[in-house]
Formats: sequence, structure tokens, C-alpha cells
Amino acid sequence: MWLNWLGRDGKIILVEKAVRTIPYGFLGVLYAVYLKQLGFDLFLIGVVLTVTTASSALYTLVASFVADSLGRKRTLIFFALMDALAGALLISSSEWWAPVAAGIVGNMTVGAGEVGPYLSLEQAILPQTSDLRHRTLAFSLYNLIGYLSTAIGAILVGLPHLIGYA
Repeated sequence: MWLNWLGRDGKIILVEKAVRTIPYGFLGVLYAVYLKQLGFDLFLIGVVLTVTTASSALYTLVASFVADSLGRKRTLIFFALMDALAGALLISSSEWWAPVAAGIVGNMTVGAGEVGPYLSLEQAILPQTSDLRHRTLAFSLYNLIGYLSTAIGAILVGLPHLIGYA
């Protein structure tokens, strides 16, 4: 069976990587457009994107200090809940503060590559889920799934227009 060399946690990480990075691709295309529609000028859009990326980097640092004491799984769940809170903030208001708060609270990767605590935590867990012979393949699949899912998210931006909704 395919992936029989990968443990259950490794398979969960691969699925979770796909589910998480599809919205990253979507946000990478639409987030700045959304901010512009809210009336943000280009400078403020840049500030929001910078704060968003900086907060993700800060969360990576925090995760490196707490993940082993709290547990990596619990830490991943905590950051997933923070992402859900960020999503709720984004859809709860069209006021200027909502996307700013969402960018600070959540790990909203808005560029082509992933930043934030997930990457470092998952890369720490992944080698423990496969044998030494397949370790490089595990990382290759992890990255391939991330890139493909991000690309799928980016192309999904055009779906409403394609089906006549936009």
C-alpha cells in the first residue's frame, strides 16, 4: 500500500498541510485586494501585510519555546484555533481593525511561501513518523503537497467568476 512506510501522524500532517495551505493560496491573491476594497491605501496595505508576516514569525519563535513543554500536538491545535479566530474576525466586520486584528491573531501566510509555527512544528514531527530510508521522501511529499495546495488555493480565487457569481 502506498505510504505504508509513513506513520499515522505523518499522514495526518500531510492532509493537514493540504487543508491549511489551500486558503493560504487564496489569501495570497485576495488579501491585498480585500484591504484595498475596504479603503486601505497602498502604504497601509503594506503595513498590514508586514504585521501579518511579522506576527507569524513571532509565533514561530513562541512555538519553539513552548511546543516541547506543552506538546507539539497541543501547540498545533492552539495555533489552529487562533487561525479560526482570525477567520471569524475577517468575516465579522468590514471595519479597518478586523483584518489588522486577524493578521495579528492568526497565522495568515500572505505570500508564496509558508511562514509561521506550523512549518517548524510539522518539520520537527515528520521525521519521527517515517523510517530513515523514507525521510527525504516524507519531506518531499510535505513540500509538494504544500506547493500544490497553495497553487490550488490561488486558482480558486477565479472560481466565483467562472461560475458566474462575480
